[in-house]
Amino acid sequence: MFTESLLAAMLTFAPWYGDVESSQARAARLHTIAQAINNASLRAICSPDAPPLPPLVVVADANNADDNQKTEEAPAEPACTRLWRGEAKELAFLLLTQARYETHLALHVHQGKCRVHLGECDGGKAATLWQLQWGPHLPKEEWNQLSGTDLLATTHAAFEAARILSRARNYCGTTTGAIALFGTGRTCEHEPAKKRAAFMKRLLAKY
Repeated sequence: MFTESLLAAMLTFAPWYGDVESSQARAARLHTIAQAINNASLRAICSPDAPPLPPLVVVADANNADDNQKTEEAPAEPACTRLWRGEAKELAFLLLTQARYETHLALHVHQGKCRVHLGECDGGKAATLWQLQWGPHLPKEEWNQLSGTDLLATTHAAFEAARILSRARNYCGTTTGAIALFGTGRTCEHEPAKKRAAFMKRLLAKY
């Protein structure tokens, strides 16, 4: 539903300065991100248009995530529980905004190859385009599976980000508050969140 709009918005973003992708490769990867965000957003509102999201089952060492990570088929999903109380499109562009500000959609971060020695990804504590950290709501064994540029891993990462943002907005009452709580983990008031919220609104109005 929103894949093409999300992709159109992403194609206006400047690539992270260290990315060496060809324009074709970057466009293909951004399309995967757009699909993932679309799918995660629809699932977060339990839309009948949401495609299935089978759990990841890692065969290889989970600490060596790459684009060729192998998976196995998993059982059918349980009944859906609505997470996001607003419209799916709003959540989709919120997820895009968060990914853009958190990581600039950098290829190496998407691949799970953060430069930890330089302090990237909170020194290795965070992963994915949304810089998710493992904890009570996201077990480490699941967190280990979220990196990778394939559609399945990216959709799982987007959906976990959607879970966090949904809980945050339910708690804070506003999207700006949700962005603040997502970033700080402790407060619904954070000045930089206002900039991100304004950016999201501009995207929504244009795309």
